[in-house]
Amino acid sequence: MMPAFAVDTALFAAYVATSSFGLLLLKLSLSRIRAADGAMLALSPDTLLLAAGFALYVVSFGLWIRILARLPLSTAYPVAIGLTMAFSTTGAVLLLGERLGALKLAGMLLVFAGCVALSLDSK
Repeated sequence: MMPAFAVDTALFAAYVATSSFGLLLLKLSLSRIRAADGAMLALSPDTLLLAAGFALYVVSFGLWIRILARLPLSTAYPVAIGLTMAFSTTGAVLLLGERLGALKLAGMLLVFAGCVALSLDSK
């Protein structure tokens, strides 16, 4: 049996990955659909991306429920939101070509520091 910390870490990793990647796919597909004059009902690679992003986001919600069942909300929520924000921002820079300035980078570093502090405090 895996230790609780390992299970919690795996749940957070899976949650952040599915939530962030789902959001990135949703944004990418919606931008493409909008550029194609909103042809949302047509079966295309963009609508398939939209469906995949939505499915990943639904999976992330199921993982979120598991996390809430295991951890105090005062720990789980800031860590989940902070990590998702940081990874979504990084993904937006790498996959969507969005810009990351010094202020956003400093904010992400503060988020990571806060996540570490919260995880240490919960022990």
